[in-house]
Order: sequence, then C-alpha cells, then structure tokens
Amino acid sequence: MIGNDIVDLKFASSSPNWRRDRFLDKVFSAREQKIISESLNPFQTLWLLWSMKESAYKIYVRQHSKKFFTPTKVKCNLFSSNDGIVEIFHETYKTNTTIDKDYIYTIAFKDFSENIISDCFKLENTTYSNQHYTSYQNLLYAIAELENVTPTSLVIKKDEFGRPILYRNNHAQNISLSITHHGYYGGYAFLK
Repeated sequence: MIGNDIVDLKFASSSPNWRRDRFLDKVFSAREQKIISESLNPFQTLWLLWSMKESAYKIYVRQHSKKFFTPTKVKCNLFSSNDGIVEIFHETYKTNTTIDKDYIYTIAFKDFSENIISDCFKLENTTYSNQHYTSYQNLLYAIAELENVTPTSLVIKKDEFGRPILYRNNHAQNISLSITHHGYYGGYAFLK
C-alpha cells in the first residue's frame, strides 16, 4: 500500500496558521512540537511532519475504510531529514521524503520491498480543478505507458472514503495508488 503528500512551501508560507499555537496543538504532539521548535528550520520541519502524517493517513484509510480527524494520534519519528516512520494506532508506515527549496514530497509505504513508481511535478496554475486534473492525467499517462495501454482506457474514480480507484475499460484494477497536489506542485505514486 502507498500514500503520498506534497507541500508547496511558498504557498504554505502565505498562510499564518502554521505559526499559531492552536494549529500546532491540534496537529502535533508535544514531542513533535519540540522537534519543530528545536530544528534549524522550524517551518520546513513542520511541513515535513505534516507531509509524513498525510501520506501515512492515506494508507490507513485505504486499509481500514475509516476516516478520522485526530492528527495528534498520527505520530511521526524521524531517522533523518528524509526517512522516518509514522504510527497510526497499531499500524506502522515507513516514509521517504524529498525536500526541495520549493516543496516537500513524502511517500509512505508498508514495506521497503514494494516496487514504487512516483513522480512530482510543477503545475501551471493553482486552481483546484487544474491541480486535480493535471495530477490525475499525469498518473494515468504513467500507468498507460507502463501497461502499454491507451490513456483513454483508464479512469480514476474516488470511492465513498475518498480513496482513488483505477478503472480500466470500466473494471476496477487492483493497484495501490495515491495522488496529491498543493499550490503549484502535484505528485503521484503507485505500486507496480
């Protein structure tokens, strides 16, 4: 199983919420807030932890068909600036993060042996419909190329829990995939 999340750092910096104690208390545990406050770059560390939480949460929802909003129950542990684990209740997910000057992109997965195909990319504009459409199209083209099928034979629909499901010629495919977008950046990840 796979999950991903991207944060456009410039876009995120325009929101004052990340500096507010109420936001921090709602999203991060006391231990995570300490990691943020003691880091050399608190802004970047905050969004790194957020991205880890979001990417792992996507797997949890896929696994358990259950949504919840208690971000402090999603616990991050960093091994380095790029690798960590996230614990959600009794589940553990590994994460790998790319930190760029413009974005933070995290992929979460259950097992290091999984064959992950992933990409992140710049979007032309920040309207939600453009972010959504471009991110989905990039994923469909990548899968179509890999499977040697026409992109028009593929479509992604979300189920009642918001999980993206790939369909080929109107038949659901058994493939774990994740899509993300924020500001001027998008990304996808799937298991081959």
